[in-house]
Parts: sequence; C-alpha cells; structure tokens
Amino acid sequence: MFQIRTSKPSAGNKFYITKSRGGYSSCIKGYPTDKDCNVLANCVGYACGRFNEIIGSMKYPYLNCNAENFIERAIKKYGLEIGQTPKAGAIMVWQKGSTLSGNDGAGHVAIVEKIIDANTVYTSESGYGGSAFWNSTRKNTNGRWGIGSSYTFRGFIYNPSVKEEVTPTPTSSIPYLLSLSLCLRKSAVSLAFFIRDSALGSRRARTEDSLIPILRPISVLLRPSFSLSLLAVATSYVLLSSLAIEYTVLNSVDVYPIDLAMALSPVQIFPSLSVYVNPDFRISSTRPRKSLLCWYGSSPEPQG
Repeated sequence: MFQIRTSKPSAGNKFYITKSRGGYSSCIKGYPTDKDCNVLANCVGYACGRFNEIIGSMKYPYLNCNAENFIERAIKKYGLEIGQTPKAGAIMVWQKGSTLSGNDGAGHVAIVEKIIDANTVYTSESGYGGSAFWNSTRKNTNGRWGIGSSYTFRGFIYNPSVKEEVTPTPTSSIPYLLSLSLCLRKSAVSLAFFIRDSALGSRRARTEDSLIPILRPISVLLRPSFSLSLLAVATSYVLLSSLAIEYTVLNSVDVYPIDLAMALSPVQIFPSLSVYVNPDFRISSTRPRKSLLCWYGSSPEPQG
C-alpha cells in the first residue's frame, strides 16, 4: 500500500515539475506557480503527478487535459479501468457545467488517498488559481462527493498499481467441532450409565465402554458417595461442553479457538444449564429440551 500524502510535494519532486525544468510532467504550469513544484497550483498537474507518483514512474503522462475530460483520456489512450466505487489511489473526476467542451468550466480532479467508508474518502488536491495543495474529507451525501451544485461527479479512474487487499477466508472448523461434540456426548452417556450402575449396585456395568476400566479404580480409591458426586459433575461438564460447542457453531459464521475456549469455560456453561442427579440417579435437566440422553437409541429417557 502506498504512503498517504498529507503535505505538499517537496522541492525536487520531478512528478510535479515540468519537463522544461528537468521534471517528468507534460502539464502546464500552475497558477499561482509554486516555486518548488511548478505544475502547482493546478488540479490537473497535481492529479497527474500524484497518480504516477503512486505507481513509481511517469507511466501515464498524458493525463494532462482538462480535468473533466480525464475519463475519455484514461479509457481511449490508456485503457484504464473506470468505476463508481471509491478505491485508494484513484482519480476522482468532476464535470463543470452541462458540457465537456470546457466553455462552461474545466472541471476538477482529486486523488483518493484513503477510503474511510463506502461514502467517505480522504483526498489530496490542488486548484488552479487557488492553493497548491490541500487534503479533504469528502462525503457522498449529495451525489457529487461534497462539491458544488454546478459540478457533476463522473467517476473514479482506478490506479492499476494499487491492488485491493483480499482477506483470506479461514478454513472452517465447524466439521471438527461437531465431531468433538459427538465424542463428548457419547462420553457423557457412558459416564451416566456408569454412575447409574454403580449407584444401584448393578453388575451390568458396561465393561465394553473404553472409559469404564479407567473409572473403576477411581471409584475404589474414593468413598462411594464422593466418587459418584465427582463423576456426576464430570458427566455434567462433558455433556454441557457438547451443548456449548453446538451452541457456538449455530451462532457463529465460523468458530475460532478463543470462541471455543470461552464456550467451554465452566463459568459460561454451568449457569446456562442446571444438571443434577436425582435420588434415583437419573440425569435430569431444567433446559427446555425433550431429552439429554435420548439422542442415542439405546439410552434411557431422562425423567424430570
């Protein structure tokens, strides 16, 4: 991206000095003539110089006609792109009066230094018979980008050296998060069955579940009641983590690590869903869902 110009070109800047004085410009001298850059003050000499200065060479020297005729010169001589959408580095072109003959005014040109929003730009300009340089914030509130009613805005001449920055689309993490949610939910169901079977003294514990061999030593080391309470909390957290992931996915265009970290925070999860173990050790929920465990065909319907 080019450096925004916020001050008059300095002495010796050849983009703003005529060829007869050792510069690059084919434009007429400005009025009043600036002692350092003699094509100023003049909107044409400035816009031509600045457009090419952004490029880094005097590639388009014959943008030196009346300001209002820049569009035709840009298309016919150089094949430059024209449009109505503001872009940085572009030349803004206004027509003065009702014709393009110059008899009712020569028009005006300016350079877009920065895009503030779709209807606001920051420009650098010069004016024949006026100031050698100024910056302006122009708003398109009247269809003329802030200029007087005797002018008509014609369009933007885009600078081919200034490329629009394209924001790369991040790879979606949603499929991975949904897979994680499914794993968490299955783990929660497995934990719930283990709690139920342990609490009821059942010998029907599902030894085929990979979690069971890991959980049994824990239940032996801890007091039964404390062990079951701890596992109930773990079950709740795992299940709620699954719900939090799904909620985050459903409410985001895409999900980033910080979103997931916030969604899985216990502070975020537990206030949103109150899960407890009732006297019969059946998982219950205050969330208005039909079931927390019935998503799996072999799982019991929770009560309460």
